[in-house]
Amino acid sequence: MKGATLLLGVDTCGSTGSVALGRVGAEPDGSSQIALLGEKQITGGEYAAKLVQAISDLLVETAI
Repeated sequence: MKGATLLLGVDTCGSTGSVALGRVGAEPDGSSQIALLGEKQITGGEYAAKLVQAISDLLVETAI
């Protein structure tokens, strides 16, 4: 995965939240595709306490 561009998405605006990790890759026609590598749900109202741990868990699970 050397040289790959990774994308971390964080959503904390609803009653539940999530973090997602994707890999961005270029297509032969010049467009880009994002492959979802993993996603973690975060219980609402606990974002501050669980956000960093959810990101850490996601990175470990996807071997990044």
